[in-house]
Amino acid sequence: MSQTKKNTKSQRKAKRPTDAETLGKLLDQYEQVFGEVGHFIELIARQESEISTAQAAVHAAKEKYETLRDELNQAREARDGTKHALFMFLKPGPAEIMPLFDRMEPADEEKHGAHSDEWRKEPVAALRLSLIATNLLAAADVLFVGQLQDRIQAKPNDWFEAVEGLTAPMAAAIADKLNDFIGERSGK
Repeated sequence: MSQTKKNTKSQRKAKRPTDAETLGKLLDQYEQVFGEVGHFIELIARQESEISTAQAAVHAAKEKYETLRDELNQAREARDGTKHALFMFLKPGPAEIMPLFDRMEPADEEKHGAHSDEWRKEPVAALRLSLIATNLLAAADVLFVGQLQDRIQAKPNDWFEAVEGLTAPMAAAIADKLNDFIGERSGK
C-alpha cells in the first residue's frame, strides 16, 4: 500500500508542467477564469445595488400606501358620518300626502292592518331598505309605504316586474321588510 502511495505521488509530480510555454498557457487559462469570475462579481455587485434601490423604493411605496390608506379610511369615515347625518335629517316620520301625489287606496284596517291610516303615509325610507332599492322604488313613483303595500297586494307574485331594475331577490327582501314594518306598527 505504501508503494501505491509513492507511485501516485510521483505521478502527480510528473503531470505538473515544467517548461515555460506550458506554464504560460496555464497562467493564461487561470487569468481567463479569474477574469470571468471578476465579471460575475461585478454583475453581483450591480444586482446588489439594484436590490438596495428597489428595497428603498418598496419602503417608500409602502409608507405612501399606508398614508393613502389612512386618508382613504378617514374619507370613508367622513362619508359614513355624512350619511348618518343625512339619514337623521331625513328620519322617517308621518308625512303629509299631497293630493296630487295621493295614489294610494284609503286605509282600511281589515285589508291593510291595524293603525294603517297612520303608517301607510310614512315614506318608503321608513322601511330601511338599501339605497338601490329605495331609489328604484322612487323612480317608479312608489314613495310611501301604502303605495308599496297596494302594489304588492294587487300582484303578490310579480309586482316587482313593473319596477325597472328590481329583481326577484330584491323584491323578496323588500316584501319581508314591509311585513316586519307592518307587524311592528300594527302591534302584531
